[in-house]
Amino acid sequence: MGKKSDAPVRSCIGCRSKFPKEELIRFSADENGRVRVDPLYKNPGRGVYLCPEMSCFRQAFKKRGAFNRALRRQVEVPQNPEDLLYETLQAFEKEREGIKKRLKGLREGEGKRLSLSLQRIDKMIERLRLCEE
Repeated sequence: MGKKSDAPVRSCIGCRSKFPKEELIRFSADENGRVRVDPLYKNPGRGVYLCPEMSCFRQAFKKRGAFNRALRRQVEVPQNPEDLLYETLQAFEKEREGIKKRLKGLREGEGKRLSLSLQRIDKMIERLRLCEE
């Protein structure tokens, strides 16, 4: 029998493929029912996941109500996948700047968890920028 991985696995609502959670972008609904990106997977409530690929963003928009079904409530999404991609990239860049500021105030050897989050966010920003091209 194979070795079981401890990494949580989630499905992309665009391509329906399963990936380790850290490779996907999490979205959740805010208190006003608007879909928001959740770079650090901290927002409360149900989440929906997308691959950081433009094709997956487009597929999620083609499937009418994909966000509503996955979040099990009526939500407001941007007009098109390009707008969602732009909002996503902006949220990741804002989170990166916040982490960098927090890391500056720490002594050497502290902030290992923040450093790992920063690495994951940098990798995700890189992949999202490729989607823009």
